[in-house]
Amino acid sequence: MSTRVTFLLFSLFLPLATHDALACSPLILCAPQVAFPAGTQIPANAQGLPLALPAPMQAPFEPIQPQLRDAGGQVVPTELVDDTLPGWKLLKPLKGFTANTTYTMHATNFCTDPQTGGTAVPTDVTFTTGKDALLPTEQGTLHLGALAPDQVSVWTSSGSCTESILAARGVVALEANPLWQPWLPLTRAEVWVDGVKWSQSSYGNLPLGTAATDPGTVPHGPRSFHVACQTVPQYADAGLAQGAHHVDLRVHIAGAYADPAYLYGDVTVTCGKPLDPDAGATDGGTSEDASAGLDGAQDTAGSAAPDAASTSGCAASRGGATTSAWLLLLCALGIGLRRRGVR
Repeated sequence: MSTRVTFLLFSLFLPLATHDALACSPLILCAPQVAFPAGTQIPANAQGLPLALPAPMQAPFEPIQPQLRDAGGQVVPTELVDDTLPGWKLLKPLKGFTANTTYTMHATNFCTDPQTGGTAVPTDVTFTTGKDALLPTEQGTLHLGALAPDQVSVWTSSGSCTESILAARGVVALEANPLWQPWLPLTRAEVWVDGVKWSQSSYGNLPLGTAATDPGTVPHGPRSFHVACQTVPQYADAGLAQGAHHVDLRVHIAGAYADPAYLYGDVTVTCGKPLDPDAGATDGGTSEDASAGLDGAQDTAGSAAPDAASTSGCAASRGGATTSAWLLLLCALGIGLRRRGVR
């Protein structure tokens, strides 16, 4: 009897558990990813080269060992250490970089060659060094603003990775100190809202601009945060609550031992008419602004290489069913097997 009950419950809930659903999942990194595109110039006194390495997924399942080569193809002695950006490494030349020199990051990868079906050729990213550059001790000026409600694309764990919702946005923009220019390819940003990390950018992706710079239509990033103005579909990013929010902007140069003082300020974001800023932002003396009613121009700030890669970073794949269906199924199997074992 218990076996028949178990089979009946299994028959009822299996269709639920295997119901076709599109689940959004990250793309798998198969090749080393350098923080900046080939041909970039970095200061000679940079601490190292930030890169992301794929996990070993093919035989012999050994981690990738990247090399730094000079213009003559000779291997430069390096050490590979953990970077402060989760999942990233810092390839550091033991004797530092030489000014006005060409280098190449060389590494194998796990990607598949579409022509041969075998492993793709190794990854090579060539870059140059300039002269030493002064490390900035301050960021510059932070600008905060508010945008009226509009349709934006938010992340969702189901469907095609994104969902369009009506939302108002807070704008975050940095008018950077000129000393940052040579360090931009090696610099990343963190935006904290109300004491919680909202977004962490990849290297080379700072929210540069002013309060008049449109942040684009993807609201969860270093350039903006959002508050929903409608009921948000299940599993979609609902953002923050309407009202006043405290914003911190923090920046980090790869390998740096200390970071500049972070900038901060307050801005009010609601689904009604954009409000004037509550207060100026500051970094201990620098006044900031929080502007409202920005034009809806195209986003020109773009992200760097994912890092900057401006891809969605996700793919739709077949997924399972609801949690409740699986739980009921497992319970039914457990009861049936237990009773059968007792008999």
